[in-house]
Amino acid sequence: MGRQGPKKILELARSVHPEARIALNPALERTIQREKRANQPPPPTMTHEMLESMETHSKFGQTIRDGKFVHGTAHSDEDDEVPVMALVFLSPVLLRQLGESTVMQLDGTFRTVPGLFYQLLTIHVGCFNKAFLLAFVLMTRITRILYNAVIRLIAQAYEARFPHGPITIVEVISDFELALMGSVPEFILRAEPRGC
Repeated sequence: MGRQGPKKILELARSVHPEARIALNPALERTIQREKRANQPPPPTMTHEMLESMETHSKFGQTIRDGKFVHGTAHSDEDDEVPVMALVFLSPVLLRQLGESTVMQLDGTFRTVPGLFYQLLTIHVGCFNKAFLLAFVLMTRITRILYNAVIRLIAQAYEARFPHGPITIVEVISDFELALMGSVPEFILRAEPRGC
């Protein structure tokens, strides 16, 4: 069934069996959704289970056009009962903007985070006078060391893909979270943090 919705699945069934009279109704739609869920891995209850599931089911780490979406994990060496890690999702199309844009915007939220994580950090870059989402980062903690690891991972992903193009970000806008504001200039050297 893949990533198709119930309507696409029904269209495919009609094309394979044109003589069949199949109508999409709420009961059939629920049946298709149940069958799709049955073929998916169970929801993880711990971060390592999630990482194992993403390795086993690599399609969950790709974009619709089969680009790499999950770019890995960033870790902190802090000793604590809570595992200190971040899962980084990058837009393969917008990664180039780190070498063309001058402004980066970072914002964290706690409301829309899966239970295994503490914060969702979003990173936007400017393009055509608008801000576009470059990265989602699910974080188990919010510490400067972990922010450093996340920014380092994103900078390394850019440098690996565009080795001859320097990062052109000169201004980083975020809320007044000191750990976040202090971590960016360590890896994007010309960037000046600005609070909002």
